[in-house]
Amino acid sequence: MTRTKVMPPTAGDFDALEAMEPTEYAAKEKRLVRKIDLRLMPCLIFMIVLKYITASGPYLKY
Repeated sequence: MTRTKVMPPTAGDFDALEAMEPTEYAAKEKRLVRKIDLRLMPCLIFMIVLKYITASGPYLKY
């Protein structure tokens, strides 16, 4: 898999968003939110688990 260079948005990008139908815009927004959730949620859950483990660490008996 090759990475593409991220380019800053141009005025044409914003025009394309304004030209979209509301249903198409909602579908794209839903896909974007899902993509962000799939990237962030595992990391957040891992951090919460680590916080719980370190907070209860001194009280654990072996």
